Amino acid sequence: MEEFYLTTIVVLIVLVVWLVYRLIKQSSALRDLLGQLELSNIEIQSLKSEVRDAESRALAMAADQLKRKEKAIRSDAVERSRNVQRGRMAESLAPVLPGFKYDPRDCRFLGSPVDYIIFDGLGAGNLKQIVLLEVKCGKYARLNRREQEVQNAVKEGSCKYEILRIGPARKDKSWTGRTSEDITARTTTTPSDTQ
Repeated sequence: MEEFYLTTIVVLIVLVVWLVYRLIKQSSALRDLLGQLELSNIEIQSLKSEVRDAESRALAMAADQLKRKEKAIRSDAVERSRNVQRGRMAESLAPVLPGFKYDPRDCRFLGSPVDYIIFDGLGAGNLKQIVLLEVKCGKYARLNRREQEVQNAVKEGSCKYEILRIGPARKDKSWTGRTSEDITARTTTTPSDTQ
């Protein structure tokens, strides 16, 4: 029985030595993993720092681009404003500028939707035509939508002349606006009406 105990003790010692060896081996592997983990943490911190630096650079570049674009937009707005002012000056001075082919006395400034109505020859007592004139300044100036509508109406012949007479219309002396067409329609009689 003693041999049995002795064998059991030896087996247990061998087992304990084997377990200690395994623990030491696993402990060494764990230490290696912890070392790698520390290196990974250092790398992660380094990467985070690089990301923050890249974000800062990107924000600085975006802010710089925004400032440049804002400056360009402001400069463009100032230039457009100057062009508008030049255009308005050209509109008002057009009748007295060299090369203007109408008598300035025949011109009436409107500004919108056309710049001038010209009664060509009226100042000299010989009306030849009525001209709607739009003044444009610069080689890229174009008609806006309303100006195009006026131009198209003239091309299509959608123009007419009316007279608005204002005065008492009824016995109660109330005032009303009437066109010459209204008055003509009420007062015109045909020969068959008189019989």
